Amino acid sequence: MAHAVGYERVLFGRNAEGGNSHAAAARLGIPAILIESGQLGERDPARTRNLLDGLYRLLHHLGVVEESQHVAPVTVQPREWVWTGAVESPATGLWYPDATTGDEVTEGQTIGRVIDPADGSEHKITAAATGRILYGMNGLTVASGAELAAIAVPHT
Repeated sequence: MAHAVGYERVLFGRNAEGGNSHAAAARLGIPAILIESGQLGERDPARTRNLLDGLYRLLHHLGVVEESQHVAPVTVQPREWVWTGAVESPATGLWYPDATTGDEVTEGQTIGRVIDPADGSEHKITAAATGRILYGMNGLTVASGAELAAIAVPHT
């Protein structure tokens, strides 16, 4: 399904824990994918078209609709990744990353800090695993438990 959508990165999540829809599907043994387009949810016409084309390619792959000639063909070779770790904020505060999406990190490496603006306390944030940061928090304010980064390695 993920390859049919036509995105450059395919990330395998193997954890059925959590409250999101693909984890719930995994608990029930139902194949599912989560499609993320990045760019903080911006919905310009080109990005919207890309999302719709991916949806139509997926629906055709599943046999739900006929192939449409109005849908752009897949132009990228997907690369498969395996999730190796998530980094969560230990406190509420302001997030100052030192590593960003695309950076290679090593487990235990400092990737940023969360500072409490009220008392100035600083929490050093380290990578939970070795791999590449596939996505990271871009906002300044974070709550305790907020996901700051997701780390993955190429699937072999």
